[in-house]
Amino acid sequence: MIIQAGQTLLHYRLIEKIGEGGMGVVWKAVDSKLDREVAIKVLPETFSADIDRLARFKREAKLLASLSHPGIAAIYGLEEAHGVRFLVMELVPGEDLAQRLSRGALPVEDALSLCLHAAEALEAAHESGVVHRDLKPANMQVTPEGKIKILDFGLAKALHGEPASPRASLSPTVTSAGSVAGAVLGTAPYLSPEQARGKPVDKRTDIWAFGCVLYEVVTGNPPFHGETVSDTVAHILEREPDWTALPSGTPSRLRALLARCLTKNPMRRLRDIGEARVAIHELQENPSGSTQIDSVERDRSGALAWLVAVGMTVVAAVALWAWNSERISRQASHAPTRLVVPLPPDRTLQSSFASPFAISPDGKRLVLAIRGSGRSLLYLRELNAFEFEPIAGTDGATQPFFSPDGEWVGFFADAALHRVALAGGSPFKICDVPTFPAIPGATWGTDDTIVFSGHMGSTLRRVSAAGGAVEELTTASGPQEAHRWPHFLPDGRGVVYTVVKPGTTSIAVHSFQTGTSTTLDLEGTAARYVGSGHLVYSSSSSLVAVPFDPHSMELKGTPTPVVEGIAGGVLGGTATAFAISESGSLVYLSSALGSAGGRLVRVDRQGRATPLVEERGNYMQPHLSPDGGRVAFARGRPGGRDIWIHDLSRGTRDRLTTDGGYINPIWSADGAWIAFSSTASLGLYVKPTDGSAAAELLLTRQNSSFTTSWSRDGEVLTFYEVHPETRRDIWTLRVGVECEPQPFLVTPFSERAAMITLDGRWMAYVSDESGRDEVYVRPFPGPGGKWTISTEGGTEPIWSADGTELFYRQGSRLLVVAIDSANIFSAGRPRVLFENPGFVSDTAGNPSYGLFPDGQSFIMVEGSPELRAPQLRVRLNWTEELKRKVQITR
Repeated sequence: MIIQAGQTLLHYRLIEKIGEGGMGVVWKAVDSKLDREVAIKVLPETFSADIDRLARFKREAKLLASLSHPGIAAIYGLEEAHGVRFLVMELVPGEDLAQRLSRGALPVEDALSLCLHAAEALEAAHESGVVHRDLKPANMQVTPEGKIKILDFGLAKALHGEPASPRASLSPTVTSAGSVAGAVLGTAPYLSPEQARGKPVDKRTDIWAFGCVLYEVVTGNPPFHGETVSDTVAHILEREPDWTALPSGTPSRLRALLARCLTKNPMRRLRDIGEARVAIHELQENPSGSTQIDSVERDRSGALAWLVAVGMTVVAAVALWAWNSERISRQASHAPTRLVVPLPPDRTLQSSFASPFAISPDGKRLVLAIRGSGRSLLYLRELNAFEFEPIAGTDGATQPFFSPDGEWVGFFADAALHRVALAGGSPFKICDVPTFPAIPGATWGTDDTIVFSGHMGSTLRRVSAAGGAVEELTTASGPQEAHRWPHFLPDGRGVVYTVVKPGTTSIAVHSFQTGTSTTLDLEGTAARYVGSGHLVYSSSSSLVAVPFDPHSMELKGTPTPVVEGIAGGVLGGTATAFAISESGSLVYLSSALGSAGGRLVRVDRQGRATPLVEERGNYMQPHLSPDGGRVAFARGRPGGRDIWIHDLSRGTRDRLTTDGGYINPIWSADGAWIAFSSTASLGLYVKPTDGSAAAELLLTRQNSSFTTSWSRDGEVLTFYEVHPETRRDIWTLRVGVECEPQPFLVTPFSERAAMITLDGRWMAYVSDESGRDEVYVRPFPGPGGKWTISTEGGTEPIWSADGTELFYRQGSRLLVVAIDSANIFSAGRPRVLFENPGFVSDTAGNPSYGLFPDGQSFIMVEGSPELRAPQLRVRLNWTEELKRKVQITR
């Protein structure tokens, strides 16, 4: 049927055609029943003939019609007349953003205002489970009031559905409007990399498109473009935007937001559009992103008016920061100065064996690994500013460390070592590190090499910061020795590091010139040399200093405690939460905020916690006995971890191991035995819970192995092995039988956390085969296919006793999925039970929580107050104080 102006469809009279694209023709029309103007989108003719597509479209249109937000154009109905299918939508006055941009870029202030409205609308849609998939300026109407309304929400999916196969999705048809119709949904310059490749997409594809729009309104041009669609797609997949096109006055935080939205790997992209909304709000309130402290000091009268306007609390804070900033920048005074740096609200420091923060060599910048509702992210904090700025592309990062020039930050994420420039840009992967994610430390030398510790039982390794071959640097004296927390000595002549053996830790130095290592007569961890001529290291909860000659690599005095109350991370067990700059500033996390360590709590399904064990400690991986009356856990201390058993009803506690280096306790079904792993000997052990016999070695491997679950009949123990080539692999071992372990899942990906149901039919596990950690289920012992359980990332799966529910963690969230395996296995939609960043998580091995037999409550580790409400203590020019306390005799 030919559609033309003046025609009537039902009670809608078409006035004029106002748009056309791959998803239909749009007409301005009048609704004669309600006497109002509407927009009519006439759907393609081929659409009406496809019954399946039509049914799917009706379902999606119903969902889209439920959206109610002032920034989203409403859908009034889906109608049919004379064989024509059409949508009735809100007619939004004004012009679309593409028309506005045809006249040039917008000032940053106007761009932020418009994009804030768009972010708010996207956030509302995403919270309702709706993804736009074709966000672009032509779908964003600028109203006469200067606000944004987004059009065509979800219509790309509703019309075309998900691609049937990657092969089909790679053959798009280009419409006259430049849209990609067919399997690849969206418009070429705004396609996310995953869209361009025909892969399944989620809300992060909207975040990418939002970044494209934000870039375009600021610069006047889209970030990715070419003469043809193919050229544009190649630009998206292979090249970065032209960051130099941004106006010279673009705030650094806006640059960082753009870089985070336009990261090609969706795993490293901004996780939620709400984060963009918050960032834009903050930019509008404080466009510079920092306070010009020196100008405040020079112009007291002007500053005073502003300070009074914001209140006396801010007056005091700004005055204090101004005073300190002047000394940082001018270095006019060497007097020690003390500051406190609070973290952003609702954020926690990432738990780690090494410090979760670093200070730049000049002492002017802090970088912190901070966790909110999802994975950790690196944040930059200038000491003369109030804001924390996220560093784009550092999703999942831990253990940051600076380059010697302070312009780069190294970090660990996703089983690899990376570096990222603080000036902006995507991170660079240096090398794979197929190991436990809590890698104890790394250091960057002036020769542009990085020395880092490998997995829990390994020695030190060295690699060029530009990437390349990894070199084994140190050699252990025995199988139970590990080398951790390296730190370069001046001029790159060697490194100081920690030697860890069961029950003891000591400080050692390695000379690059001689290739030999020497153990010093010092007990402690995490040593580093400072320019005052001292080695500073941690011992219990104190920092200790001793004079040291870096040339002869010899001690020149007696160790002296210099700072008390240094906190250790939840996973650390030692006071490793400190950093020292070359300029002489000290930053540390104080344990004076509360008792060090976390505590064991019982948590109901609403997230309400009740203490189970009042005593705080470095608890890890609590595992409940089958009857729920006892809990086994690993507890950290200097030199390693031991396995303990706590009787919840009687309040008594027994220590199962004594020589350190044991983790991952697993109960047998009868509660008589516990299996566990040794990080020192790389072996798997079992021991009776009543202590009536010594631990029995079940298995020793060349690589680190970690117990994960024990079958109900007591015959099969699952474990995962860390392999240098295949990363983490799942294996099974028959207990009490003379036989070799059997591989269950060995792939190039990282599989771990294998959990068998009590009936022994199914195994849940974690794998990063999709590019991020997700929870999967397979038949046990196999063969068979697999089911993906989590939808937006997941770790730490555990089964309910009857196998009808599967729980898992997603950052600080705990989710549950209903399982039906009576006949054919099926899983429901994940549902969030609660979210609390204060509960410790562990993405590496066993779950960091357990389920009571009633299935209604959990045992969890509530993080230490230092990590849940942290405040960093900063001592500027601290080495001047150190020189007075620990004098060096020449």
